[in-house]
Amino acid sequence: MSASQANDVEAEVERFLTGLAFSAKSQEEIEAITEQLEREKPTSDSTKSAKRLRTELKRLKDLYLLQDIEREEYMRERSRIQAELDALPSAASARKGAAASEVLRGLAQVWEMATPAEKKKLVREVVERVELSSTQIRVIAKPEYAPFFAENID
Repeated sequence: MSASQANDVEAEVERFLTGLAFSAKSQEEIEAITEQLEREKPTSDSTKSAKRLRTELKRLKDLYLLQDIEREEYMRERSRIQAELDALPSAASARKGAAASEVLRGLAQVWEMATPAEKKKLVREVVERVELSSTQIRVIAKPEYAPFFAENID
């Protein structure tokens, strides 16, 4: 990569990160996304449901290992239970979303004052990858940050 291309990539990453504060994804929208993530936090009911479903999976596996049920039934039931588990709100994703919104608040102002080492750390925190083609530089946010950059991704 030439120095010119490296400068272009750096400029695009900076535009991507700091553009959030000045685009339609304003502080109010960040707050709205954060509130939505908070609402999706697991409740005690969903935590109980997750525990119940994990117990069901274990019992189902035991039935299969004891040859009390056939493989097809085991696979069908396992898929059903796993789909229910996957549909439950995740504490980890809620924490990641809340942490992401904290990082993004005032990012443009922080970026202006950050040292090169701090900027590098911010980029590594927020950016999953940078895709280069002959005509375009595309910055892809990590999944927990993607909702905040949804309109900037395309």
